[in-house]
Amino acid sequence: QAWPWLAAILAAIGLAAALRRLRGIRNPSQAEEAPLEMQDPGHLVALRMLKELEREEPWLQGREKETQAILSEALRLHLDSAFGVKSLERTTTELVRQLHHSTISGLDAKNTAWLSDVLQRSDLVKFAKHSLPSDAHHRAVSDALKWVENTQPLDGAPQLDGAESPHSNV
Repeated sequence: QAWPWLAAILAAIGLAAALRRLRGIRNPSQAEEAPLEMQDPGHLVALRMLKELEREEPWLQGREKETQAILSEALRLHLDSAFGVKSLERTTTELVRQLHHSTISGLDAKNTAWLSDVLQRSDLVKFAKHSLPSDAHHRAVSDALKWVENTQPLDGAPQLDGAESPHSNV
């Protein structure tokens, strides 16, 4: 009569051990040995997001708001990781004010003006039901790709002032 209770207890112990393994709960000596999972740098994530936009062209399927939301998020992510600008936590108005009133290493006046314009235009599409021609979406994504590529960090080195603006060739 005791074997059903014994089986239940053993099953509970086995289930608890399996859950610990699944959740990654280890003893301290194992935690030190486990390799840390590295996340991709922000500029690489931003480049992937922008290249996907360029490839899929969602604005051609009527997904203009989605296009501009992803574009804005990619640019803000790159600003955060490459320049230390906490842009994901700020409204566009707050961010534009910071860009114009702060000196950010690696961002010259042309970059700042271009970035401010793109983010404000993006907000118009996302929130004010503003519409852009399809070539404007394509140009914005293309320019954003160039900007991220031109301003990406080189082996963790700090950015130098005077980074080239993507709109200088437009």
